[in-house]
Amino acid sequence: MEPQTMECIRAVAKDIRKTVQPEQIILFNQKLGVGGRLQSFKLCVVVDTAEKADIERSIYLGIDSEQPFDVVIYTPGEWEELLNIPHSFARTIRDTGVVL
Repeated sequence: MEPQTMECIRAVAKDIRKTVQPEQIILFNQKLGVGGRLQSFKLCVVVDTAEKADIERSIYLGIDSEQPFDVVIYTPGEWEELLNIPHSFARTIRDTGVVL
């Protein structure tokens, strides 16, 4: 992966931290185009909130990125519960993703 690829992803993670104060951010997917250039990426954000839709909206409206990105939001309770379920999406994210 090119250095500017991780630079872009880390910049978005930094902006998410400023916006919502998450407990954890995990990179779990990235699409690379011809020549290994980043096309898009996906982040899992674990944040203590009762309003996941508001958090998601804040992230998408408040963060400007040169690359498209998606976020999946979990509360800490959801995250812990789903980690105990074999083959859950959360468990796959934890096992294959990169904590930022």
